[in-house]
Amino acid sequence: MHHLHGVVFDDDAISPIVGYRDYAELVSDEHAWQRRFLSAALQRGPILLAGTSYRDPDIRHWLHVILRDERPPHTALVTIAREGLGLDRETFNAIEQALTAEWQSIGLSALTMQDLADVAIVIRELQFAGSPGYRAPRERARQVWSSHEQQFLEVQLQYSQALAEDTKRIASALHVDVHRATLWLADGHGKLARWSTEGHQYMTAENLKRIPTGHDSLWIAGEAIAAEEVKLKGVHRQTGVSPTWQSVLAIPIFVGDGRLPEIAAAVATFGLDGDAAPLLDVEDDWSSVVEQLSGEWGTRLNRVSFT
Repeated sequence: MHHLHGVVFDDDAISPIVGYRDYAELVSDEHAWQRRFLSAALQRGPILLAGTSYRDPDIRHWLHVILRDERPPHTALVTIAREGLGLDRETFNAIEQALTAEWQSIGLSALTMQDLADVAIVIRELQFAGSPGYRAPRERARQVWSSHEQQFLEVQLQYSQALAEDTKRIASALHVDVHRATLWLADGHGKLARWSTEGHQYMTAENLKRIPTGHDSLWIAGEAIAAEEVKLKGVHRQTGVSPTWQSVLAIPIFVGDGRLPEIAAAVATFGLDGDAAPLLDVEDDWSSVVEQLSGEWGTRLNRVSFT
């Protein structure tokens, strides 16, 4: 690990870069070790910048000079995540081209994405990209969807029964009443479909309810699959709607063919008769059950999708 801006400890500091003068002196130093490090790195392979911005003057300057003057065999890429900028979809779409052009003007390639978790996906996938038979995460998600669609009625019954059993397990682990256990399946086109529900059986995939995914999705299932993490949040149900619940537990489910990295391709949700805050306070008491349930669903989906 190399700290390009120095390190500050409780009782010591090593070359900290904290103010305008520090940055100015560093950028003007043609022999700075940071510049030499980045140059050597680009000789070995591509660089992916995650968590940086166009306001980082030194990194931006060094890479611009290196890419322009040294013509390294590899490129530098920068991730631009809408979530990190705090923008809504409409605003991000309006300025996306300008953001990309900023980095391209100094020789970098920009990767625009919606969620911060997308950066982690890119990093996981990099070591496999370009290998024989490689398929992008979206293509693998589409395989999961199409495989399930081909066995629609059969898995409908199986999954509905499994969700009924999971309802009992979640209720026992969290000590609350549980309602409307649901499996949401990614369709490979940026949305989740309400694939199966406890006590219900849908007849065709075309008529399934679909919801958008993303960190700012209005549905907790959409948040959970975008963040690739368990979500437990309070909800407000309309008066008169039955059954009623106070919070929703959303559990992402990961699938894979055993060769490429696993991807989040589904979410299981449970309506809970309990406030989210006290349940989160005792998360250690029920997290193992949630982890087991996610793993079991992953195995179940893999059996349909990759065998």
